[in-house]
Parts: sequence; C-alpha cells; structure tokens
Amino acid sequence: LERYGFDAAILFSDILTIAEGMGMELQFPPGKGMTVSNVLQGPSDIDSTLIMEPKKVVDRLEYVMESVRATKATLRQRGFHVPLLGFSGAPWTLFAYMTGDSIRENGNGERWAREFPEETRKILRVLSDSVIEYLDRQICNGADAVQVFESLGGTISAQTMLQFALPEMARISLALKERHPDVPCMAFARGAGYINPTLQRAKFDVITLDKNIDVGEALGALEETAWVTGRRATVQGNLDPQLLLANSTREAITGAVESMIARVGKQATIANLGGGLMGKEDPDLVAHYVEEVRRLSRRRAE
Repeated sequence: LERYGFDAAILFSDILTIAEGMGMELQFPPGKGMTVSNVLQGPSDIDSTLIMEPKKVVDRLEYVMESVRATKATLRQRGFHVPLLGFSGAPWTLFAYMTGDSIRENGNGERWAREFPEETRKILRVLSDSVIEYLDRQICNGADAVQVFESLGGTISAQTMLQFALPEMARISLALKERHPDVPCMAFARGAGYINPTLQRAKFDVITLDKNIDVGEALGALEETAWVTGRRATVQGNLDPQLLLANSTREAITGAVESMIARVGKQATIANLGGGLMGKEDPDLVAHYVEEVRRLSRRRAE
C-alpha cells in the first residue's frame, strides 16, 4: 500500500488452510510448491484422517482470525482506509489437493468422484460448510469482502464441475449472502470461465477473469444472465502476470492495459491480474502497471 497505493489490501493465508484444519499435513518444500504428505487414498482414510465437523475445523484456524484483526487494526493505525479482503480455496480445489492433485499433476480427485461418488460428495459438503464458516468468521473479524478460489477448476471435466464442484461454490455465496448481504463475495474459477454466469446467478458480486479468457465472450455471457440478479456482476482482471517479469517492458504493459480497459470498459471493473504472481516480478513494472491503470482510466472517463 505504501509503495504502490493499491485500492485494497488482502490477507494472505494459503488457499489450503481449511484442508490443514481438517487434518491434512501440508508441506512447502523449496522449489516444489505446496504438497500434502497424508494424501487421501480411499474412503477408509476419511475417519482415520479427517475432522468432519466444520465448526471444529475452523476453530483450529483461530490464528487466521487473529491475523485479520491485527491487519485491520494496523491498516487503520497507519492511515490506510481501504477494504481488507479475506479468501479461501473452493471446496473442489481443497478436495483435489487432499487427494494428491496439483496444477501440474491431477486426476486423483476425478478418480474419487467416479469410484466413490457418495464419499466425494460427503467430503465436499463438509468442505463447503467449513468455507462458509471460515469466511463468515473472517468477515466478523474485519474482512470487508471475501474471495473463493477454484484454482483447479480448469483441470477437471465440465461434467465433474457441474455435478460436484459448482453446486458447492454456489452454496457458499448463497449462505454468505444470507448472513452478510452487504459484504461483496468474489469468485475466481481459473480455467473454467464457462461457469461464470452460474456464479453470477449464485449472487457472487465479483467475477475474476483469468488471463486466457475471451473477455468479450465472458462479458456477453454475464450480460445475458444479469436479469437473474438485476445487474451484471463486477468483473476483475485480467492482465497476464508474465508482463510483470523483468524481461517485459513498460511499453508492453501500457499496451496491455489499454487493451484491457478497452475490452472491459470503465464501469463495474476492477483492474487486477488474470493469474497468480510467481515471485520474480519487477517492482518497477508493477508500479508502472498501477500508474497506467489510473492514467488510462482517467483518460477514458474524460
């Protein structure tokens, strides 16, 4: 916030925190990303490994709530009156990692869905109830908006998405809207933009567009279904984070921002990235991106 003047702050805790709360053992070996050491092999592992009571799961994550409170207080003390965003992994993404999947290697979650459909649904329901409780507590402790990340959405078939993953995503937004009708709920289904209209119908207020989506088609699909909720969801995205690496240029970023603003327009839009950071971004290029978003947005509004 001090360096770039962002319009919001986000509390980072790994998207798999709930999996850890359920009893999974997470490790972060250097250069390999996150791994689960006690992967679920079959239904017999459910009773021996998992905590299946959502409130108990989230009780184990009180350190996250302490961090929300501390972060919110620090923001105010230092004069930053910006929203604080909380977040969680989505049920399918959590489940997939728990069964041994990742961005690079996947298929175990879908094997579970084929071979053990009832057990899969049972775990997913506990996960969605846990996400609801987890995000509810983040809001009660100071988060001004929350986002749900379906990070592995693009690794599964449309059938698996529609039968197993999407219903649990919808439950989360609908439940949170009952508890906190004025708190924005945001969704990011990476690689699965075809579910964005359904997420909008499920009352997600903000839909994140990934870097590979056709923005025109995505906006058209959202406009066609906006009558359900009475308005089109706000969209955010979708700059390719590769453009922020040291081998990129300021000119390339300016061109990408111009294109992004032209495609998504200036209304109901949050400038953001269309994917995750890799830790090798050039801070000066990040600053240029923020500056160009503000400059070109003002120019378009004139």
